[in-house]
Amino acid sequence: MTSARGTALACLLLAALALACLPLASAVVGESGGAAGARRLLQVPPPGPAVPPCVDRPTPEGFTCDQQKGWGKCTESWMTAGGFCRRTCNQCNLPLPPQPQAAAVGPSTAPADSVESVRAAAPATEAPVSATFCTQLPQTGPCRSAIRSWYYDAVTATCMPFLYGGCQGNENRFASFDECDQAAMMMCADWEMQG
Repeated sequence: MTSARGTALACLLLAALALACLPLASAVVGESGGAAGARRLLQVPPPGPAVPPCVDRPTPEGFTCDQQKGWGKCTESWMTAGGFCRRTCNQCNLPLPPQPQAAAVGPSTAPADSVESVRAAAPATEAPVSATFCTQLPQTGPCRSAIRSWYYDAVTATCMPFLYGGCQGNENRFASFDECDQAAMMMCADWEMQG
């Protein structure tokens, strides 16, 4: 009798191991004992949601994640909000930052460096109140984000892209080429004629 129970237990364990490898939600497993040889349903939990791998996303400045960690930057808001260096900084348990959303018309099919793709991801800015921005050089500010923005270049009389740090700066910063161009046409054209 003891050997029959041991054999039944071994078979049950082998069946459970085999079922763990099957992509089924449930399976029927036999039980020993009783004249009818009762059978019961063994529930196998469905697979959970896929967990994204914890990887190091390089920082915009081109410094390595080891450098950022050595400088004590791992806990700075621009690092955590941008999802940079998660593995090196041991932040795999933190939720992933939200991904930038594309324009309301749908995902952009434009290359990453194109004007169209930058327009969709650019931050909102306030319109300048005076024409002083027309001669200002772009200021990245003291923060260390890398937000693609636009500034008016008085030398070339065109709007050019630059990376804004995320705080302070000056009035010569626009969320898109169109905003920059529109402000320049309204305010800088008169200024250039006077100057």
